[in-house]
Amino acid sequence: MATRSLRLRRDDVPDDWRPMPEKAPSEMRADEPTMARFLSLVGLFLATCGLLGLLAPLMEFQYPITPGWAFVCLTLGGALMLFHALADGDIQFRRLYAAAALAMMIAGPVLRAFPSKDAAGIWFLSIGVPLMFVGLAFALAVLRHEEDGAWRTILRSALLIVGLVASLIPLGLATGQSNWMATDGAVCLVMGLTFLACYSAVADSTSDLGYYAGVFLGGLAVAYVLLAAFGIYRGGQPFLVPSGILLITAAIVYGGFSLSICLDLPAIVLFRRELGSLFFSPVAYLVLACLAAFAGVAFWIFSDIVAQTSFGPRGPGSGLPEPILPYYFFGGIQIIPQMVIVPIITMRAISEEKRTGSLELLLTAPVNEGSIVVGKFLACWVFYLLTWLPWGVFLLSLRILGGAEFDYRPMLSFYATVGACGAAFVAMGLFFSSLTRNQIISAVLTFIGMLLLLAFYFVRPTSTRLADFVRSMSFVHYWDESARGFVSPQFLCVELSIAAFFVYLTVQILSARKWS
Repeated sequence: MATRSLRLRRDDVPDDWRPMPEKAPSEMRADEPTMARFLSLVGLFLATCGLLGLLAPLMEFQYPITPGWAFVCLTLGGALMLFHALADGDIQFRRLYAAAALAMMIAGPVLRAFPSKDAAGIWFLSIGVPLMFVGLAFALAVLRHEEDGAWRTILRSALLIVGLVASLIPLGLATGQSNWMATDGAVCLVMGLTFLACYSAVADSTSDLGYYAGVFLGGLAVAYVLLAAFGIYRGGQPFLVPSGILLITAAIVYGGFSLSICLDLPAIVLFRRELGSLFFSPVAYLVLACLAAFAGVAFWIFSDIVAQTSFGPRGPGSGLPEPILPYYFFGGIQIIPQMVIVPIITMRAISEEKRTGSLELLLTAPVNEGSIVVGKFLACWVFYLLTWLPWGVFLLSLRILGGAEFDYRPMLSFYATVGACGAAFVAMGLFFSSLTRNQIISAVLTFIGMLLLLAFYFVRPTSTRLADFVRSMSFVHYWDESARGFVSPQFLCVELSIAAFFVYLTVQILSARKWS
């Protein structure tokens, strides 16, 4: 049924009527992060309670929270405040968090030079270093929202200065003090690499300062190698362990970061892109937080064992027999997360690209299937290695805070074995991710593959040749041996060969699309 529009007749319009003037569109205001601000208040309260609980024994006053729970409150409160810094870009909060980040990065050197009745810098490793890394996290969170060029320059300069100083200190002190590299030296190496790598990531894209930071990392790698060779030539075996090994390891890691920053090879560019996409997702931080919790539980059990053997029924000073690492690294609590971590890391690497169609778009660029697979493999492998970092940090705290030395050389063999196994696990996960467009199916297939690899540890064949094959495939068995200080080159070659085989299969799967 036709309808007629309602129109005003000329007689009905008042003489003084004028049309409304046109106005610009109304201003669009973003929603305020109310939940993030509420969580920041909760985090501030928890952090304050935790800080008071940690200071109570030093100040000799009674406090209802024990130091252990105080550390938990401080950690949880700091995590909530960091979440707020990442989510809220309000200028007032940016300034507060930026000032706090600068104060925490300055607190480390101050505590290193702070005099004490025992020794100068006694609080540097236990308080100063964690504060500097927390300050780094808040500085990166502020730089995510900061629009003021002056404040961005200040925060970037702070990262650059800390990275330069920390990375250059070992060049002057590594050969002068025998035990310095095992404590402060190792911390300086890690801190220098972390701050310089972060500075390269947040450097101004219109300048070449990020590139020069990568070149500087490469120069440091060469300098560390030369310093290690000179120290070994002059000091021999005592310098090789631990100073020489630490310098050579740092040279390898620094050189790898330098190549990833400076080279523009397609695989390296895709590696940086994929690794950045992992950390832009909240899943990455959730995985790291869960692994840190697992490592904390394992360290709590391990420290209880150490306390019982040192001051328990066997008498004071009995201690654990060396090497002590099997009591900490090897056990069900370390193996169970591996069944879940690898599927989570690799399930979306290629399947998500295929589902969204971005794989076809990516292949229109001047890259081939091999560059794509190698870049994604390196990114997932590096992230897998980062998940093992909390285990080593907790164990080093036993040496720093406990005041008791132990043979930490099996850590090198264990991490070498874990690195080779991780390459095989990640390559297998990438292969399953390339078979399907569904992330869940990819994760399930990878989980089944991890269970099959774990099953080799429980198989006990009667045939000698079959037993040797099963033993070579049992990563749990070699983890136990490496934690005791034994490295099997045959096993490392097998794991790296498995990784290369799965990477090759993944490349062929992607190449097969040309014939479909």
